[in-house]
Amino acid sequence: MMEEREKLRSNVAERTRERVFLDSSVLLTAVCHEHSDSAILLQRCKEGNMLGIVSQRVLYECNWKLKYHPELQRKFDELARHLEVVEVSDKDIEKYTTIADPNDRHVLAGAEAGCADYLVTLDWKHFLSSSAKKRLAGYPIPRVFPGILTSPFREEQLPRIAISITEGTFAIGVDPQWTSKTIQHAGRPFVILDFPGVFSIWYEPARFQLKMRTEVYESPIVLTFSRYIDYSDALLCIATWDVVQGFTCMLDGKLQTIRRRWQKVPAESRLWIGSDRNGANQINGLVIFHGWPRALTEKEMRRVFEGGYVILPEKPASLTNSIV
Repeated sequence: MMEEREKLRSNVAERTRERVFLDSSVLLTAVCHEHSDSAILLQRCKEGNMLGIVSQRVLYECNWKLKYHPELQRKFDELARHLEVVEVSDKDIEKYTTIADPNDRHVLAGAEAGCADYLVTLDWKHFLSSSAKKRLAGYPIPRVFPGILTSPFREEQLPRIAISITEGTFAIGVDPQWTSKTIQHAGRPFVILDFPGVFSIWYEPARFQLKMRTEVYESPIVLTFSRYIDYSDALLCIATWDVVQGFTCMLDGKLQTIRRRWQKVPAESRLWIGSDRNGANQINGLVIFHGWPRALTEKEMRRVFEGGYVILPEKPASLTNSIV
């Protein structure tokens, strides 16, 4: 009787654990950067809080990239011991022949074969951008960055981080999940970032505009981007600030600047993510973010936006097959 009860408890726990399918970019980043969101997620899988799933093809891809990196290979082998491996057949992949990149097809098929609750990736362009959302509109499994599953948003806590006041860059990707009805009845703007005394960024649904308002000049300066949002959208916003150079804001590749030296600097501040400074959470969709301790150049910002792997929330490990 006791054995049956223990088995029943185990089966219930197994069913309630979230099943997460991991692509190679997440696995390699976890191995190379032990403090990354990818590594934190893999540690949770190792501890049994989540069930990590991979396919044979993903394992092969990782092993091929690690074959000249024996130390990393050993770390990877240890991580892989705690993952469930699923087989993906050619027939499974045939469902996705309309997807242009063959490397994306087996990942989509693997997550579905593993009955995953989430497909975890660092590839914004192919899996999470607005164009990807439209291309994969019928795909049943949510695609997320590792940081989504390790974020304070999951516990309904509002991220508020310490960051340099006088210089920096912050990038935030949002999958708003705002329906036309949500926007129509919104009584106030949706706040995306709030950096008291420096700047704030919000979306005004009535005007279909995203705005950035500075607070370091005698008279506030506002940058405005026209942006219609519907349920299939995902947006990427990058903001830079520098006491001498001023501000730059990029929304989905469109860029505006304020080239003016600051007239005042707050003594202290913290950056609120997905809420205003009063702590009201106004983002009801998935959020990913990353900060840099300096103001990125326009070229660097475009590399972040246009790269196949966007540096949100971390840069995927890039390994060459050469001896180091």
